[in-house]
Amino acid sequence: MSNASFSFFTPPPEPSRADVPLAAEDAPPRSVLDDPGVLAVASREVRSAVEAVRRTDFLRSKAWVSLGDGVYKPVNESRDKRAWYAATRSHRPLVTAWDDEPMEAPNPAVHLPSDALPPASLVERMVLELGIPSGPGTRVLEVGTGSGYTAALLAHMMGPGAVTSVEINPVVAALAERRLARLHIPVRVVHGAGLDYRHDGRFERVLVTCGLRTIPHSLIRSVEPGGVLLVPFGPAFMNAQVLVRFTVAEHRRVHGRIIGPVVQDALPWSFDARHAQPAQWSPRVPTRHDAVRLPQDFMPPGFPLGLFVTGLRVRHLHGALSRGAAGQRILTLRDTDPAAREPSLAHIAVGPGRSHATVTEYGPRPLAEDVLAAYEWWRALGKPALSTFKITVTAKGTRVWLDTPAKSWPL
Repeated sequence: MSNASFSFFTPPPEPSRADVPLAAEDAPPRSVLDDPGVLAVASREVRSAVEAVRRTDFLRSKAWVSLGDGVYKPVNESRDKRAWYAATRSHRPLVTAWDDEPMEAPNPAVHLPSDALPPASLVERMVLELGIPSGPGTRVLEVGTGSGYTAALLAHMMGPGAVTSVEINPVVAALAERRLARLHIPVRVVHGAGLDYRHDGRFERVLVTCGLRTIPHSLIRSVEPGGVLLVPFGPAFMNAQVLVRFTVAEHRRVHGRIIGPVVQDALPWSFDARHAQPAQWSPRVPTRHDAVRLPQDFMPPGFPLGLFVTGLRVRHLHGALSRGAAGQRILTLRDTDPAAREPSLAHIAVGPGRSHATVTEYGPRPLAEDVLAAYEWWRALGKPALSTFKITVTAKGTRVWLDTPAKSWPL
């Protein structure tokens, strides 16, 4: 929750879930390794683990296939087993819980996924980026057990005693522990806060499987010098994540590089990130309502690169993309500055093929103007790619930079 005394409300997108069959592109591949996202350079150990560990063993009977932009397709094993199995074999993420609560029809404008089964291609990418050495002796810490699927793949590769997985939700931890035990997969599951886990010394590899808004320095201290930390990260501005890889040379200051984007909803947000969402506020009279011309690539389909970079530049701002009526794409902006005396909210809505958007703002802060200015900053630099941005973590916080750490700015 925000520290401010007011709260926010975002109108739910329309539709909030898809009542259409899975598209042809979601048909199950012959093998999860036929998934177009899986890297061709996969090692023999990774391929063996992905083929041996079945996703169906880690999926609840009811799930939601993420189709992007806040649209979800529910699948239920008891009602349509064929569609359920097709979903488990697709390259789409599967959401299995919302805000730690069982729900029949969640509203994605209000609720955030608290558990998800990532596509095998993403898990394989993460395992490859960890660079796990062959042979015994390497220990891996997973932060965010979830269903236990990723921990099972790691344990299949590394053997008994190598994998410790920490889960903050006691119910989720207990379910994963029972599931792994039933499958005879040797993983130590611990209920606790993984972002500050120090009970078993340091680990050569640390993999975070939930999205973080900021990277705590305590997490760096969990890694052995020379070890690797892999984190899904996303600023509070967008519900989009990238993978960041840190090689920990020493623990005072660590620089990480962005590897690439994570498919939306493939990994749930951390407990802290989900519970930091602004709450409800019902705006009445807009302070601005007009049309503005947008850059053609402002709200592209797929990963919103420019908006993600904008989120790295603008502080105290929460944003979310959704679909509206008649194919509109809507960017909802909310002021999260705890020092603000009044709340501010904005909607930027653009129809298919349109170059002009309707901007509606409430409150004193010109949110749309702040976002468009940061977006133009990125365009003026030649639209630098994600891989050119670096992230530095110190005891004082997380900072982002392009050319040199001396020109960094705080998140």
